[in-house]
Amino acid sequence: MTPEKESDDLALVRRFQAGDVRAFDAIVEAHFEAIGKLAVRLLGWRGDVQDVLQETFLVAYERLPQFEGRSQLRTWLAAIAIHVARRSLRRRRFRFWETAPEIAIESDCSLERDERAEQLRRAISRLGDSLREVIVLHYLEGKSIAETAEILGLRVNTVEVRLHRARKLLGAALEGRI
Repeated sequence: MTPEKESDDLALVRRFQAGDVRAFDAIVEAHFEAIGKLAVRLLGWRGDVQDVLQETFLVAYERLPQFEGRSQLRTWLAAIAIHVARRSLRRRRFRFWETAPEIAIESDCSLERDERAEQLRRAISRLGDSLREVIVLHYLEGKSIAETAEILGLRVNTVEVRLHRARKLLGAALEGRI
């Protein structure tokens, strides 16, 4: 995120904290798509994505008066979205990752590549929540290991270990060993 975007976000937060509730609309508009993509990648089931987005921004609205700017606004929103998604997954106890067409494992033209991407989507969906979250944040969302750790409230070495475990499991799944 650019320094200008960060300062724009902080200015919107300060306006909201000063009583300008319209600033929150601008925050939602600026971050809705990114948080929505994160929710799709975490949940996979399109029906739950809207609920998670609504609850995420509701929680953000309630907690924004206490936001101190120690992290980027998008990082803070992503952490809220992950917690809301975890609750949703616990309530549902089933995942339909295969029904989420916009997952950013792009395939251009070859059927083989499409099949491989689908195989990868299914393998990711079978990972436990803690491993799936680090894969989604680091590889699909493009977050650094440090950013992933911050969003999840973990130590950097914990994220590294989870990424290592997840890669091993995904490799085994793609080779047909599990």
